[in-house]
Amino acid sequence: MKVARHHKGGTRLGSGRVAIYNRSNRTTNETTIEQLIVNPHRAAARMSELAPGQLLPVQVDGIEMIVYRLGARVYAAQRRCLHQGADLADGMILRGSIVCAQHGWRFDAETGVHEMSSENCLVTYRAWVEGDEIMIDTTPIRRAEVPR
Repeated sequence: MKVARHHKGGTRLGSGRVAIYNRSNRTTNETTIEQLIVNPHRAAARMSELAPGQLLPVQVDGIEMIVYRLGARVYAAQRRCLHQGADLADGMILRGSIVCAQHGWRFDAETGVHEMSSENCLVTYRAWVEGDEIMIDTTPIRRAEVPR
């Protein structure tokens, strides 16, 4: 395999292929650029790993996010709080809201909208279940700025 150049989100290989490196388990998956554009759906976790009310940290195609259940539905949102970048996986689900453990910022668990300010919104992702797999569409539903 000949590496042509580094590309955001992976390393571009010859013939329109790209290698995606997963830092969490140190594996590299090779795919085509067209597959990434046409099919941004990826398995993120298993339903058997996710208890109701749990905020499970995952990484999909280099994007850090949290996956969680509300009743029978699954959701995904960015992993960092808008306030000061705290890890939302350390927070909790309370009365339909994601609550940041650091300063108590609350976001609607279905929409990602901040409870007091609708212009502050988490990036959310479409999530669904196929068998035991939680699938994520990595196309953002909402875009928000996260402090660096």
